[in-house]
Amino acid sequence: MKEGSLTEGQKMAIEILNKRVEKLHKALEQKENLLEEYVRNLEEKENTITKLKSEVEVLEEELKRLRSKLKEKENEIEKLNKEIAEKKAEIKRLEENIKDKEEKISSFKRSEEELKVKLNQCRSLTEKQRREITAFEKKLTEKEEKINMLESELNQLVKVSEEWRKMFKNEPKFKIYTIISETGPRNINELSKTLGIPPVHVKRILNELEEIGIIKIDGNVIKKIT
Repeated sequence: MKEGSLTEGQKMAIEILNKRVEKLHKALEQKENLLEEYVRNLEEKENTITKLKSEVEVLEEELKRLRSKLKEKENEIEKLNKEIAEKKAEIKRLEENIKDKEEKISSFKRSEEELKVKLNQCRSLTEKQRREITAFEKKLTEKEEKINMLESELNQLVKVSEEWRKMFKNEPKFKIYTIISETGPRNINELSKTLGIPPVHVKRILNELEEIGIIKIDGNVIKKIT
């Protein structure tokens, strides 16, 4: 039909439709921008998680090294304790022997004191390493908690991103999903009246939305899946 043969009512209807189309295009552009922002946030979270995991690996390696050193010191302490026990036993035997062994006993006592000093030094070093391990374990736990939090946020962003991708495939689907999300459960007749399309078309669109898993049809009531 030529433009000149259109009635005023038809022209007004076409103008209204054009404005609606323009409004829908703007809304779609806003949603696409929002989706791009979600994708950027998703990439940032993934980069942060990768960096944190690298830091955790470094901390785990350092913790492993400190534990190894702690084990070495504990073995050295055990060895020194055995040596002290042996020296004490030898001193006792010498004390029970003749007096001319007193010089040798004195020498062994000095040796015992030196070993005690060395033992105390080792114990002091071991205690310091234990504190370092505790600090590293605490830091590692904090990093793991932060990773879990970021992974939870990442999963939520992925879920929202997938929902938007599914909805952008068909504009009526997006309008129906928006109505249900913002106003709660609705029935087919209400949606048909609101959108101005036949109930049979509404039913077909609802079946498609239910198939992709973002709404649920319960009899004549349509609900959003949370």
